[in-house]
Amino acid sequence: MKELNLFKIFILLSILSNMSCKKKTEAPSNDESTKLYRLDIRHIEFLSILPVDPYYATTPFYDPKTFFKVSTDGSFQEIVYLSKNGTPLKMSMLPSSICNLNADYIFVATEYDYQTQTSAYLIRKSDGVLFPIKFDEAIDYFMEWPFGKIDVFQGPNNHIYFSAYSNLVVKIYKVNINNPSNMRGIICSPTNENIENYAVDSRGNILFCSTNGIKYNRIKKANGSIENVNANIAGICVGSDDNFYYEDYKGATIDIIQLKIDNLYNSTYTNLGSYSTSALSSYSNNGTVLGTPYKFLNGTKTVFANINVFEELDPATTVTTYTTPISGIIDISNSTNFIYLSGNSALNQGELLKISKSNYSSYSNIVSPTNYSVYKLASSSNDVVVFSALRLSDGKNVIVRIDNTGTENILKKGVDPQSTVISYVK
Repeated sequence: MKELNLFKIFILLSILSNMSCKKKTEAPSNDESTKLYRLDIRHIEFLSILPVDPYYATTPFYDPKTFFKVSTDGSFQEIVYLSKNGTPLKMSMLPSSICNLNADYIFVATEYDYQTQTSAYLIRKSDGVLFPIKFDEAIDYFMEWPFGKIDVFQGPNNHIYFSAYSNLVVKIYKVNINNPSNMRGIICSPTNENIENYAVDSRGNILFCSTNGIKYNRIKKANGSIENVNANIAGICVGSDDNFYYEDYKGATIDIIQLKIDNLYNSTYTNLGSYSTSALSSYSNNGTVLGTPYKFLNGTKTVFANINVFEELDPATTVTTYTTPISGIIDISNSTNFIYLSGNSALNQGELLKISKSNYSSYSNIVSPTNYSVYKLASSSNDVVVFSALRLSDGKNVIVRIDNTGTENILKKGVDPQSTVISYVK
């Protein structure tokens, strides 16, 4: 019996020894060749997020999405993830949104990583190095508006602002990007209020709509004070004059209001007139705010044909209305001299309009209405356009690049055009 007990003890010690060895073998590696450090974005012009076929992709995830790039030579390829020593990594960051932040950085939103407390990154354009933005709480997803694109506002002293859904509430976050190696998202909206719409000017003033059962319209000024706005606000934007413009919903009509905040944080409200309805989007174009009228149909925002251009002439503001053949806008992009609108005509044909900023009544359709139904699009500063579409001739989903001479090139087939994200990032 004694020998049997000794044998049992020997077996138990052997098992414990094997478990200990196994644990050491499976411990996380500090090998820099296995850690994500940068993306291969050499020669990049456009950055895209596409669903990847899990059976054929280099990223072994269920229903994954990953980055693709359109290079300046028109080539299209999946982004390679690299370690610090340049080793290619078989992985994906599971990205969801892109914003071309400035001349130095691209902002990307990803799925939340509980281990690193990271859900967003800055990508340095010069070399593709990634800088994580950490959060004190898990981010469920980032808010994308309008047209399914994430808005990242740039405030004073290298602070950026964006909104995200976390712990059942949409909040506005502020990040100091002066030191990219140490960034953290700080909540700067009332934590018990769900943000419905907002905009931030270059001085850090925030105009927002929120609710916690009761709707609030507020302006949080850069000095920390909060002022209630007497309006039923719908759309909000910041004009290229750095003033706020918002829609005050009156039922049958909407008033467009200009809100100026001076250096002493005094507010001045100017009514620019009543319109049937208008969705505001701002473009940096010698002081204009572009509004495209819309109505709500079955809970979905449907944008209609006319374009209202509010010319910001102080103290008076003139408004000119231009008509386009689009009856429903799907996406908007902006180059130095043109605005691009994708959508459908009154005849339910696909349109991709190129509208001159010098004369909004001057436009052309850069694709044949019988060729494509265009969804997401992006344009470069010098009028190269990349868009996702349904090709009508064979029913295939495609991504297309059209250069500024009108030459068309099919970049990829067989992708979901409505779940595609495209951004100009050069």
